[in-house]
Amino acid sequence: MIEKVKTLEDAQECDKLLTMLINDEAKYDDNCKDDLTITKWYSELYLDDSKMLFVYKENNRILGYIYAKINELDESNILKEEILIDALYILEEERNKGIATKLIEKIKNIAKEKDIKIITINVLNKNVVAKKLYEKLEFNVLKETLRCRI
Repeated sequence: MIEKVKTLEDAQECDKLLTMLINDEAKYDDNCKDDLTITKWYSELYLDDSKMLFVYKENNRILGYIYAKINELDESNILKEEILIDALYILEEERNKGIATKLIEKIKNIAKEKDIKIITINVLNKNVVAKKLYEKLEFNVLKETLRCRI
C-alpha cells in the first residue's frame, strides 16, 4: 500500500533508506561516499506540502519509498515546470515485485492531476537495472553528464 509520509517515525525510516540508497550508488560512482549516514533529511521536510514523499508498506513495514518535488519555471521562463524524482529505493529483498513501478505510477498520477507534462529522474550510467526499469516505464534519455577525473 502506498501512503504519503505523515509521521516522524516514517520519515526517519526514509532517512535510513536514503542512507542505503547512497551506499548502493557508491558501487556505481566512486565519487559517492560509501560510509555516509543520513539522519535528518526527510525528517526535516516530510511536512512540507510542496514535497512528495511516499512509502510502500506491507504489514506496517516500509519496503520502499519515493521522493519527488516540483521544479517550477526557471527564472528565464524557458523551461516548463516538471516533477523531479530525486530518490527511489526498494529494500533489496523486496525488489522485482513491482513496488518501484507502483511508486513511479503514483508520481505520474500526481503529474496528471497537476497538468505537469514532464517527469525527470537522474540515474547513474552504470546502474543498468534502474535504467532498464525507467525505460520500461517510458523514460527516455534526455542528456548525458560527462566527468573528467583529475
